[in-house]
Amino acid sequence: MSRPRSADPGVPITISIPNSLKIRLDKELSWKQSRSKWVTKAIEAKFLDMDAFSVSDLPNVALLAAVHARMCGCMAIESCGHWSMLTKVLPIEETEARQ
Repeated sequence: MSRPRSADPGVPITISIPNSLKIRLDKELSWKQSRSKWVTKAIEAKFLDMDAFSVSDLPNVALLAAVHARMCGCMAIESCGHWSMLTKVLPIEETEARQ
């Protein structure tokens, strides 16, 4: 009796990675562990992480606060000229909701 076929069979691929990364990976794995399984799980984890967070989920004010922090870095948002310049691009409804 033969083994049942996998619903999602593995497909061999060839990729290039830096030698230093391969050495780190080999140090991480024991000789019994599968490099392919480790890489597959890492890729799946990356996709799950990408699905978990989306910039489009953030409100406009939070995005502007992040831009302000990157651009100006001051903590005086209400009195900052950069902040008032940034908030002028918000829709009127969001500007009124904050007041």
